[in-house]
Amino acid sequence: MLIASATAPILSYAQTPAEPDSVRHSTLGEITVSATPATGTRVKADGTVEVDNLRAASLMQVFGEADAVRSLKMLPNITSTSDYASGVSVDGADYSNTGYSVGGAPIFFPYHFGGIFSTFNSRYFTRTKMQRTLVDADLPNRLGACVTLEPPTVEDFHGYANVGLISSSVSVATPVGSRLSVAGACRVSYINVLYGNLLSYNETDIRYDFADYNLSATYRATSRDRLHVEFFHNDDHLKYGDSNYALDTQLGWKNTMASVEWKHDGDAGRLWRQNAYVSRFASDLQFSMVALSIALPSSIVRVGTVGHFRSADSRWTASYDLGYNDILPQNVSASGFVDEIDSSLRQRSFDGVVGGAYRRSFGDWRLTAWLKLSAFAADGYVSLIPLPGVTAQYSNRTGIYTLSLCQTAQTLHQVGLSDIGLASNFWLSSTRQIKPQRSASLLADYARDFAVGSCQCRLSVHGYYRHLNNAHEYTGNMLTMIDANYSPTANVATGNGDSAGASILLSADVNRLSGWASYGYGASRLLYGEISSERVPSAYDAGLSACVFLKYAAGSHFEVSAYWQFNNGRRTTPVEDIYFIAGNVVTRQGQRNSARLPDYHRLDLSANYRFASGGKRRLKHMISVSLINAYARDNVELQYYHFDMSKYTYRLKRVHSLYKLMPSISYAIEI
Repeated sequence: MLIASATAPILSYAQTPAEPDSVRHSTLGEITVSATPATGTRVKADGTVEVDNLRAASLMQVFGEADAVRSLKMLPNITSTSDYASGVSVDGADYSNTGYSVGGAPIFFPYHFGGIFSTFNSRYFTRTKMQRTLVDADLPNRLGACVTLEPPTVEDFHGYANVGLISSSVSVATPVGSRLSVAGACRVSYINVLYGNLLSYNETDIRYDFADYNLSATYRATSRDRLHVEFFHNDDHLKYGDSNYALDTQLGWKNTMASVEWKHDGDAGRLWRQNAYVSRFASDLQFSMVALSIALPSSIVRVGTVGHFRSADSRWTASYDLGYNDILPQNVSASGFVDEIDSSLRQRSFDGVVGGAYRRSFGDWRLTAWLKLSAFAADGYVSLIPLPGVTAQYSNRTGIYTLSLCQTAQTLHQVGLSDIGLASNFWLSSTRQIKPQRSASLLADYARDFAVGSCQCRLSVHGYYRHLNNAHEYTGNMLTMIDANYSPTANVATGNGDSAGASILLSADVNRLSGWASYGYGASRLLYGEISSERVPSAYDAGLSACVFLKYAAGSHFEVSAYWQFNNGRRTTPVEDIYFIAGNVVTRQGQRNSARLPDYHRLDLSANYRFASGGKRRLKHMISVSLINAYARDNVELQYYHFDMSKYTYRLKRVHSLYKLMPSISYAIEI
């Protein structure tokens, strides 16, 4: 509870959405034509989501920034029921069950504080793709979904600069000669300059700043061979002070990734891609009071290689991901009124996934079958898990039907004090006691294109069922951490359970108006033997969700858009009884995650004005104005009890989002 109360007032500066839709298909004999919708986001027939970053980023801006990864949160069954959640829950899975990668290299925490937006600059990366069905082994080994970002493809000089209320960014890409091209991007914040007075109020003082950087180079050795080098880094710092408790909190985190990839395009469609990478994430959480100081640094480093081979007829693929992990879950140190503590545990492990897939079409049917093997080894513990899967897709005049049955596994786990995915959550490796997570999944999708007069429509339906083994949840708190015998691995509960849900999305384009509406429901129940004797809702039990997005183009220069979102409130464990005994507070909690915070909903509005200037090389300009939470909904981010021991009273305190009637304006120029 200490971390909740310590961070409660700071959980008030975060993010909002972007924009999706679906792909249009017209089939003429053996020819299939696809058109990207006006929103830049396509929901494919098998549930895969593809985002054209440049098109999506030019729509709804928030604080002067648009984020392609955030646009995923606008889709059904991809939820994040908090303005400050760092991550997305896909089909009822944990935030950490969604993997992120850039050119084959994993990124372990791709978010700025509270999910303002991701650390990925949408103007630098070309395309974002989210896959629910993990066919190939060169994707990050996760239970839920994988989000991959495509590095830039440079054909000509391109530059972009954006100035917003909390940050500014610039990206440049240019050829250097006939074989070499380079690209880079940088984004820096100045939140404290414009929002310093707003962030500091009453007895609190808050400061936050961040920066992220991208750099890449591509060398075309031959017409078929390409060498690509990629570098990524972000640096975030958060400070929070509360004079009521003489408490200072600091949280810092960094991602650093470097990779090199060789790609060979062979004859008749053959492909070979080989990547070597190193990726590191580190966070440092510190609390300091008059008589107590606690430091909780943690880190994970992965050195690995991924490979992918595709046969000439594209029927066969073979792939792998092999890596070495060096993990420092928590190097806990404490001093003050407690005994000196130095509790560190370093974990070193090897893991990998190898596999092959076969794809074949039979008339109206398309079948994909695959088999992967997940291997893990650490400290004498070895795990080998076969991961089979099959997808069948049938197409006729009534639509496209897709059914997938597969198994997935995950050997690296993220747990911590926060259930909204703060950077202070730490990574753990599998052990004899903390076994790899496993999931058996059934996914069903249906898609159909149709026309109503001049209106082009698409209907997408998605359903899922997942059975989960060895789900992990952290049971420790700040008091257990200052125990001389504290061990991070001893405070992890393991459970089994199920999640299921369904959603429907209808999109339409007619003349200048485009948009979509969706409705979904998801439920997740888990049984933790160490916590409860019966199944309880998981922290990611989504409940009901609904979204509506509309965009209207009023001529060639001006467009307006609106996005409305509704979610059932986030799961929480209620306090049922409170006792004051001999000057101490004793509470009795109800069933774990049996209550919800108030329902979450809000409306965001945005308007863009575009114009061009210049001569031979035209400059493109865009002015964006947006209004966040237009009807000032008081969304609750968290709640806790405040006790007054001098009067033996208590009251429920709720921390609300600052997203109430918050205007934003930005200016961008592109060449």
